[in-house]
Amino acid sequence: MMPTVLASIEVFVQAAAEHFGNQRTGDQYGTLLAGAWCLTSSRVPTMQEAADAIAGFDWNEYTESSKGNDSERALRTLLDSRVRTSSGMEFTVFELVDRMADIELVPRSSGESPACQMDAHQCQAALQRYGMKVIKKQLMLASSSEALGRLFNGTQFAADYRGLLSRVPCISKSNEPAWIAGKTVKCLGIPLCDIV
Repeated sequence: MMPTVLASIEVFVQAAAEHFGNQRTGDQYGTLLAGAWCLTSSRVPTMQEAADAIAGFDWNEYTESSKGNDSERALRTLLDSRVRTSSGMEFTVFELVDRMADIELVPRSSGESPACQMDAHQCQAALQRYGMKVIKKQLMLASSSEALGRLFNGTQFAADYRGLLSRVPCISKSNEPAWIAGKTVKCLGIPLCDIV
């Protein structure tokens, strides 16, 4: 039954990841549920059967209570990443984006100024070194940037950060092209108003 078990694991892992909004939890419980399914059935379940089986349990005491899912935590990890500017100063991606939002959007009425006070050209240059750029009031993330991927090194999101970021609700999945670091690349876009 090995082919059936492996195919059942794939179905249950996908259904569990969608149910929990978290790939790690989906991998853990999906595998276990697939094993339980195969004890009573010799066929691969449909996605609906897997979803129904998962929904039939009360998972509250078995799952972590955490704010946000993996996609939102991957975005937060990106925004918290520290990048070095050409002048040698370090800022988080959020601080650079916050400064660009201050320039691109209506300045804050509170009088509070962003932590980064560089001009737009310097902020854009720092972001572009890591495969990002603010264009049309969106933070554009290059889909194929190795430098962007390096910001996730050593995190739990390193293996699939692109997939996780593409599932953040506010992200534009249109893969629209943008000119970043001297070339046209396909990008994911996040509206600045959803970041700052």
